[in-house]
Amino acid sequence: MEAETGSTIASSRRLRYARRAPASTAQPAATRYPRKPSAPRATNMTVMAATAALVFLVGLATGVVPGSYSSTPNLAGALSGEIVVGGTRKGRIRNSLVVVQVAVCTLVFIGVGLCFRSLSNLQHVNLGFTARNIAILTSDLQSIGTSEEQGRKLYAKISEAASQTYGVESVSLAGDIPISQNEGSVEQIHAGDSSTPGAAGESVAFAVVDENYFSTLGIPLLTGRVFTSVDAPKTPEVVIVNHWMAEKYWPGQNPVGKTVQIENGHRVATVVGVAADGKYVDIDEPPRPFLYFDLNQHYQAAVYLLARTKGAPRQWLTPLSEALRKVAPGLFFMTLTIDDWLDFALFVPRITLFCIAGFGDLAFMLATMGLYGAVFYSVSERKKELGIRAALGASPRDLWSMILRQTSAVTATGVSLGVLGGFIANALVRSLLYGIRPVEWTVFLAVALTMTLITVLTAYSAARPWVRTDPMESVRHV
Repeated sequence: MEAETGSTIASSRRLRYARRAPASTAQPAATRYPRKPSAPRATNMTVMAATAALVFLVGLATGVVPGSYSSTPNLAGALSGEIVVGGTRKGRIRNSLVVVQVAVCTLVFIGVGLCFRSLSNLQHVNLGFTARNIAILTSDLQSIGTSEEQGRKLYAKISEAASQTYGVESVSLAGDIPISQNEGSVEQIHAGDSSTPGAAGESVAFAVVDENYFSTLGIPLLTGRVFTSVDAPKTPEVVIVNHWMAEKYWPGQNPVGKTVQIENGHRVATVVGVAADGKYVDIDEPPRPFLYFDLNQHYQAAVYLLARTKGAPRQWLTPLSEALRKVAPGLFFMTLTIDDWLDFALFVPRITLFCIAGFGDLAFMLATMGLYGAVFYSVSERKKELGIRAALGASPRDLWSMILRQTSAVTATGVSLGVLGGFIANALVRSLLYGIRPVEWTVFLAVALTMTLITVLTAYSAARPWVRTDPMESVRHV
């Protein structure tokens, strides 16, 4: 099912490029076809060589430190069964490695938190339409060679058949759907005070929709009217603009009745309504001007049929396809839901989060293992000291507090460095993520508390066997 959905979405994207741009009522614009995909590039030997060199340097660097550590053993400490406690060079090296591991783990966890917050913001962004219970069927009349007149009649039959299907509340035909993921549908327009003779027009994205588009998708109409049957192919051209475009070109005015020059003045359209702002190309796009053209005035050979259903739209895909094939026997319909479409739009953020979470798991394992090993080895070196302290009356709680204080100094340094790196990373990647504040205090505090808890549990697990041992066994020579 997932493979079928992915294929449907990909086919729908290819279909979008084959539809026609709005044109004048006298002569429709030429159809745009997708660009031929380029052949894959040959393997870049420079990249391969750089990767091999990087792997070699990382292997060398990770081997030098342990080799240097083991090349100068303390023979006296080893023969006596205990190594001198205190700020030895080996202890500093071991603690430094733990600091680096904890810092890297903290930094990666912050990255995971930022990506998760960005994805959560994208999932809860106001799209400007109701993304609920929408079934989508795509078709292209060019595949069966219909003329424009035949196509208009066939689309009327398709819309009627879909409307009569049980469980379908509203049906719309449109040349595009929200979150189109491309800038293919763009017009050069002049509007408001920008209508300077000879000046270049501004590129404004648009969609070609019918009169039911706004009610089917739940897009509020702020003022004016939607398209009607009065707006025929040979009547004066009309458009609906979004609120952002109305405020940009006609601030403080009622844009209904204003005109928009299209294609450097070759066409003039009258604004008949203002729709609420929404997301048109990307979920994370900033507010932008947007135009709606009437499908009745601008015939499209390839359209999307949008059907609002009473329940989960997936169960209506088959009944709708069967109903439409009865009125258009030779026409092929691809099916998907608006949820599938939005999931595909969130594919890259989810993959990014998945990859960073994978690195986070690896960093967590390395930091936990390194901390456990360092604490376990450090306490094992001091087993005789711990036995003497216990024999003199120190309780396990006292011993545990002493070990925790010494461990906390190392891990607190690592967490602090990781949080500091997180502040820098937050500033660097903020523009690449959506809705991220200059400092995401919630993420930073959550990661810092989590790393502190992990540190306490790991240190306790590593030190517990030595703290709970018999004092006489600890002071006995090995």
